[in-house]
Amino acid sequence: MVRYQVFLSFRGPETRDNLVQYLYDQLKRNGVVVFRDSEEIEDGQEISKTIEDAIESSDICVPVFSQDFASSAACLKEVAQMVKLGKKIRPIFFFVEPCIVCHRLGTYGKSFAEHRRKNRYRESTIKEWEDALEKIGGILGPEFKQADLKAALRPALKAALRPALREIGHGLEFKKAALEVALESAVEAALQPALEAALQAAEQPALEAAQASLQEQTDVIQEPKSKKAALEAALGENGVMKRPEFKEAALEEMGGANGRFYNDLFSGRDISTARSGPPAARSSRSRLSATHRKKKTNGEEEGERFKKLEGFVTGLVDLLHMDEKEKTKNLVGLDRAVPQMVRKLGFNYQDGQVVRKKEITGRMVFVVRGIAGVGKTTLAREVYNKIRHLFNGCSFLEDIRYKTTEKDVVSLQNNLIRDLTGGRCQEVKYSEDGTKKIKHLQGDRVLIVLDNVENSEQIKPFANEVTWFGLGSIIILTSRRADIITHFKVPENSKPEELCKLDHQVSSMNKDDALELFYKHAVIKPDDLPTNLSEEITYAVGRLPLAIEIVGKYLCGKSNKIWKEAPDRLKGDLEKQLEILYKENYDSLCENTKEIFLDIACFFREVKMRNPYYMWDAQKRYPDFGFDKLQELSFVNIGEENELRMHNQLEIFGRKTVKQNCEDPWERSRLWDYEDVRTVLRGKQVESH
Repeated sequence: MVRYQVFLSFRGPETRDNLVQYLYDQLKRNGVVVFRDSEEIEDGQEISKTIEDAIESSDICVPVFSQDFASSAACLKEVAQMVKLGKKIRPIFFFVEPCIVCHRLGTYGKSFAEHRRKNRYRESTIKEWEDALEKIGGILGPEFKQADLKAALRPALKAALRPALREIGHGLEFKKAALEVALESAVEAALQPALEAALQAAEQPALEAAQASLQEQTDVIQEPKSKKAALEAALGENGVMKRPEFKEAALEEMGGANGRFYNDLFSGRDISTARSGPPAARSSRSRLSATHRKKKTNGEEEGERFKKLEGFVTGLVDLLHMDEKEKTKNLVGLDRAVPQMVRKLGFNYQDGQVVRKKEITGRMVFVVRGIAGVGKTTLAREVYNKIRHLFNGCSFLEDIRYKTTEKDVVSLQNNLIRDLTGGRCQEVKYSEDGTKKIKHLQGDRVLIVLDNVENSEQIKPFANEVTWFGLGSIIILTSRRADIITHFKVPENSKPEELCKLDHQVSSMNKDDALELFYKHAVIKPDDLPTNLSEEITYAVGRLPLAIEIVGKYLCGKSNKIWKEAPDRLKGDLEKQLEILYKENYDSLCENTKEIFLDIACFFREVKMRNPYYMWDAQKRYPDFGFDKLQELSFVNIGEENELRMHNQLEIFGRKTVKQNCEDPWERSRLWDYEDVRTVLRGKQVESH
């Protein structure tokens, strides 16, 4: 699944091609991974699984409330989902006031009355939508008003219309006062259509048509007999200023020949000095701009308030970076390991940000290697999150080593296909079909992480050859084996430099980092016990992050006697000693929490938490209490996409516990192994006959 940073929710016809497009472009330029649905969802349809997953995986949700937003049930479902999942929400109010959204007034009240009249949704569902709007409507966000847009458009229209009017009146005896009257009349005549065109983001290059029309009018009135005839030619019912192509041309003048005017309008730059247009127009705009700077009208000051999105984008980016820094800060030792690996991959790393140093001409395979529990997956995920915005597609497939059944492989293949195509491909049912589909995703530059790979057979269904992916692609493997990289060969008819193979060894933590991590989980201060005792404990567990975390939490609150015994108890076979600690922590749990732990170890690792939650709740297992206890012991944690995570050593311990409780599969409380399931089902068939 793609992990997005920002989810944009909006009513397409009103905002897609103006404000939302600008917002999307600006966020992408800042390296933010943005979800913006490209398809309109028809009334009555459910929001897709892709959209639900995108909301759940996003760090921040940005609903763009417009006049017609509440008429879309899909939009209302999206905001209800944001609130339900407790997401960070930063709203924008586009030509609708927050009180209208919050209290369902005006068009929002009419839309809710229509939803109730159609009777397509339960009253409880509509109430959820209303509660969500009430909550989000009370959050401070940028407000854009039509009066502000008109005020912002007025100086730009004047700048665009003035040279055209002069062209019409060239050679006539226009007085300055008459010209100003004509100009104001032309502005008023063009303002409302210009406003409508602005909201619709009309982009057709009508400048040439407008100029041709101007020339036609000029020829007709080349020798008029009076000022009145000239003004009539310009402003009358059939005058050029009233023609739609002229108003489109005025908008084109404001935005430049090759783009919208929104970049200037929303960012705070003076749109009356837009980039393009003939020299006469630019000169006129410059003079107008100088006058405009000397003295602003009240309307123009209002227009300044329309220019708010640039600051909003900066605020979102800063908030995302703060979240990333906070996450990394809580991961001891990664502040040095992440930059080191990022630079090995060929990127620049400055002030916590990653930028591409140069385009990769070939493809790269990169192995992150080290012993179990040393932090390979944690490091790979942090680096993946740092660089993923530089690729056309990205996917992180976790813990492949233990997902060997056909069903598991197909599930991982579908995840990879969905991530790399943005959910646009139909799911496969067999691994052979999955391999064929992945193989034909050639062309795009992608980033793929295959986590916890033990042998070549586990690579083949997902990335057997580097040529399956476009130039510039990077495949990262995490493995205990250094020789796993030999699976990848230089493609036929290719130069050796077209495949770059590198590795990065993750070693045990240094003494200071190991002590810092230990103190954090043991919840003690360095001065609370002899330093040498803490050093002995961390040394005894090989300074491995997972082991330090488990031991620290185990010793938290224990007596001095148990603390002093810890170094000797942990010496010898580390895996066996840790299993003893796992058992002691497991035995301290109540029966309901034990059952939840075993369910996760056998069935629900990497599964979204909400799926088994309802089952446990129905069984009266009290899942909220159980999760708290399991997280306290580091037995389970919740991933970035709300999935249940468990280290593979704890998974092995949980499954071993089930087997030890009953060796006979027929009597066992849980079956997860394919062979055991088949044996029991065949036996049942024999019994039934």
